[in-house]
Amino acid sequence: MRISRMEERLRGWVDFYANRYVGMIERFENYVRTRDMKFTVLTLEEARRRKKSDTIFLLGSGPSINQMTESAWREVARHDSLAINLFILHPFVPTFYHTEVSKNPRIRGFFMEVVRRRRKDYSNTVVLVHPKSRRYGMHPRFCPGLFPERPIVCFPKFPKIIQVPASRPFAAADFKESMIYRGTMNNAIYLACELGFQNIVLLGVDLKTNEYFYDDFESVQWMKEIKGAPVEERKKHPYGMDHIPEIGKSKHSYPNLYYALRDFVLNPRGIRLSVGSTESLLHPKIPLYPWPA
Repeated sequence: MRISRMEERLRGWVDFYANRYVGMIERFENYVRTRDMKFTVLTLEEARRRKKSDTIFLLGSGPSINQMTESAWREVARHDSLAINLFILHPFVPTFYHTEVSKNPRIRGFFMEVVRRRRKDYSNTVVLVHPKSRRYGMHPRFCPGLFPERPIVCFPKFPKIIQVPASRPFAAADFKESMIYRGTMNNAIYLACELGFQNIVLLGVDLKTNEYFYDDFESVQWMKEIKGAPVEERKKHPYGMDHIPEIGKSKHSYPNLYYALRDFVLNPRGIRLSVGSTESLLHPKIPLYPWPA
């Protein structure tokens, strides 16, 4: 048992040093420099109180985001929203924001630059920080460049990742202790449940292509070098990363995951799941949100 604990601690330290956002010296310097910084830490219950409806729109980065009309965005604004990752490039400002900061220093630097430009816009948005990200240094005092002006932060707990090989289908028992399997959008669905929403709408979760709504933005053209695949090539591959053999063969596809979450987690809790666009690969198995006429 002792050896097992030591191995676990060793793995934890190796993981920390390999993935930390800032070094220990910079971490300490930031902590001293931000001693007068004003920020708010909310409990999960306090974050729940910021809701203005029972409906939340989860904002991904699929190209269908560019097809949203002004009236559709007004409907989103009338309710609550949770954006993930590089949705921050879009002018719409969400109620909540969650990201898994890239381990690539260049992408992380770009993300921090985008956050700097949106500092005032996101000052009333609650930033939901994953425990692993917090361990790597995602805290207003340790890495202020990852947060908006006068940040409002919540550090919710996350359950362990469930392990279900693609060789067998999901079952209700798989989700007994957790609903976390893979992907930031999976985290977002979990957070929506924790925040107490009864209607969850997936926007920009297209899955028919690896394109993003921001692919033509001048500021992200350099990313094509990092990702290693031009837009034309990514168009051929649905399901996000599932076309990569070492991932696609070992993990269930995103559609299978979302169907399983609906059937084994959301439906039993009386939570409705819908999509915002017929462009989503999940439609019609997952119904379209009833947008106002």
